[in-house]
Amino acid sequence: MRLLVIASVLTCLLVAVGASAASVPASVQGTFTRHFGIQDFKQAEEAPSGTYTMKITPTLLVWTAGGLGQPVEQIKVSGGTVEVRDKPGSLGRLCATEAWGTYRFKASAKSVTFTKVKDPCTTRGDILGKTWTR
Repeated sequence: MRLLVIASVLTCLLVAVGASAASVPASVQGTFTRHFGIQDFKQAEEAPSGTYTMKITPTLLVWTAGGLGQPVEQIKVSGGTVEVRDKPGSLGRLCATEAWGTYRFKASAKSVTFTKVKDPCTTRGDILGKTWTR
């Protein structure tokens, strides 16, 4: 019973948090992959190469890649752009700052492309600012 109450409270909190920002359009939600090599990282001395997986929900963006842990980003829509930032307290954070990065997006049935408008986090820009395949 106690677990049910806790789960209900957490669900209400998640709904309340998601309701405060515009949700990501369904066309951008889903699971995407992209292969990265060291050339994809402009300023990193040791960037994890390999296949990255990115899952986008209405309010979160979760990365999975060897050597990155599992960074979790908050994501919201603002006009014709998405804004992302490291979720405070998440493990495997990409950025030292909690500032928001802004990206234009274009989605199709097979892919999504993010183009950086501005982002104080270079690593996130190197990863997100590309075309990803569904």
